[in-house]
Amino acid sequence: MTENKLADMSTPQRKMKITEICDILRQELYQSGYQYGFYYNGRKYTPDFSNGFDEKFSNLQKSIYRIQDPQDTLKEKIGTCIDAVIVMKTILDQLNIPSKIWLLHHNFKKTPHTILTFEAEEKVVYLELTPQSNKPWYGKEILYENEHSLVGSFQKDNFTIIEITNQIIIGAHPDSLLQHLP
Repeated sequence: MTENKLADMSTPQRKMKITEICDILRQELYQSGYQYGFYYNGRKYTPDFSNGFDEKFSNLQKSIYRIQDPQDTLKEKIGTCIDAVIVMKTILDQLNIPSKIWLLHHNFKKTPHTILTFEAEEKVVYLELTPQSNKPWYGKEILYENEHSLVGSFQKDNFTIIEITNQIIIGAHPDSLLQHLP
């Protein structure tokens, strides 16, 4: 979705269905060829997993990566999980669909991840669209009765989950979000 398309989105006159909303998000993030990586100083950085773990990329991600402006992510079609959820939130905000960004932290593996949920048809919807995700539920919407059931589901799987929508700072290192963990 280009910057102009994003600016041209009008407020829906009716309540959109979950499938319609997911189709809009999938069209942008799933079907538009996004890459996992980041854009910094006019250059794209992507991991090379051909020989296993890419230590060089990991070190760059830990040192120079900053949370991207959603317009850069839309234009360059590259980002991390947090960049993808910020694009999703930007699209949903344009459609006046309530959404939240959550920080997941696996309690044993100590790995962080960000996800987005939105509300539609009296459900809380989670749709994983992180570029190059290998999760079996990638691109499929998962419905929850409410946020309490969402949180309980992740806690049952040994995750700490906290809502961080208002703590995200474009241009900040993503590790700044980890300070919000208990």
